Amino acid sequence: MSGHKKLPTIIRLSLLASSLLAQSIIGANTLVASATEQTAAVAPPCKTWIKPLGKPLAALVCVHGLGLNSSAYEDFGLRASRQGIAVYALDVRGFGSWIKSKGAENVNFDDCLNDVKLTLEAVRKSNPNVPVFLLGESMGGAIALRVASLYPELLDGVISSVPAGERFQQGKTDLQVAAHFLTGPRRKFNIGKTIVNQVTQNEDLKNEWTSDPLARLDLSAKELLQFQVFMNGNHDCVKKLVKLPVLMVQGNNDRLVKPDESFDLFRQIASPDKVFLAVPSEHLIFEQSQSQDPWQREQNMRLVAIWMLTKVFGHDLHNADIMASFMRTPAPALTQVASQTKAVESLPKEVAAEAASFAKDKPAALLFYTKWCEGADHVAKLMEEAQGQWGNRVNLVTIDSDSKEGKETAKRFAVGAIPSIYFLKTGGDLSSVMVGQAKFPNFIKQLAQAIIDSDK
Repeated sequence: MSGHKKLPTIIRLSLLASSLLAQSIIGANTLVASATEQTAAVAPPCKTWIKPLGKPLAALVCVHGLGLNSSAYEDFGLRASRQGIAVYALDVRGFGSWIKSKGAENVNFDDCLNDVKLTLEAVRKSNPNVPVFLLGESMGGAIALRVASLYPELLDGVISSVPAGERFQQGKTDLQVAAHFLTGPRRKFNIGKTIVNQVTQNEDLKNEWTSDPLARLDLSAKELLQFQVFMNGNHDCVKKLVKLPVLMVQGNNDRLVKPDESFDLFRQIASPDKVFLAVPSEHLIFEQSQSQDPWQREQNMRLVAIWMLTKVFGHDLHNADIMASFMRTPAPALTQVASQTKAVESLPKEVAAEAASFAKDKPAALLFYTKWCEGADHVAKLMEEAQGQWGNRVNLVTIDSDSKEGKETAKRFAVGAIPSIYFLKTGGDLSSVMVGQAKFPNFIKQLAQAIIDSDK
């Protein structure tokens, strides 16, 4: 052994990083499964941006990137909702409101994939006969591709923004993760400065991101290894996308994800209905869009909207009036173009008697929420306002889905996202379902509809 030279520290760490990543890939299922076993099934926190009047043209579920949370889609959601698109954004396990939930505060991709599935099912239930799309950015873009490959029947199309796992300065990051893995795989360290500086040169956005209490940039080496393993699975999952329409978006000025790698991933998508869109942008294109150049932001959003419209209207899109109305007119005008058919789904048979007990003598609104989910105060205020205006005409019920009894009730009612509101007609039949944080006008509209349905 004395004849062998000792490798320099940086080379030994580099080899160790590669070894750890390889071992993690082999044991990925074990790493994730152990976390899944410890975490009880809880509906995911969800935010919504929906116009109160008219049926939406389409529904769009959004998944955020590493270190961010559902609030990152605030500006995008508001802008898209004004054009008649119902926007939903959920928190990925380990981020956003999840960091306040005991047992769900760590990254867990298996549970996350199930969360997205539950949310898509809930969105379809609350928007019958409306096309549903899935949008994800960065880590969320990879999640969107994985969900689309597993549950294509739940989607009409998927938009994946900067999903490639190959990044600039990746070797340096791998070394950092390996070093921390040696000292303690579960010990958290802050990757914020490294990631944020690569994502954007905008100082205002950097400050906003790092000061957000629900933005999480302190991750353990084990979580980061799980993240890399998941991202490395992109190439296999896109080969399973054989029919679903796919739009992949990449920023030309991205300093985090390598644009060439995104295009290489795009080429491997099996579906013939695929489009690659390169736009003038840094890493974030749809998230934190309030910080972008207004002209670029508007252009990017319209290009994506046009792609969605081609999937909604198909060959009818040659009608210039439809396109013009989308570009200039708010949601009510769009609802004249979309189908007016409204099919109300029924509740599971096993909860019929329970639903009837809530709405025995008058309509009811069952609001499922959790105390740790962001917006719990908003839920209380919503119910207080509704009680003041409609309390004598409806039964208003709040159900904490994190309590023992509430969790079982939520499971029986197949609640797919938190908060969710089930509006029941007198007698217990379902009138409608709302998913995500509801604005008061939307809530009152559905409440009034339940009353009208009961009077028929």
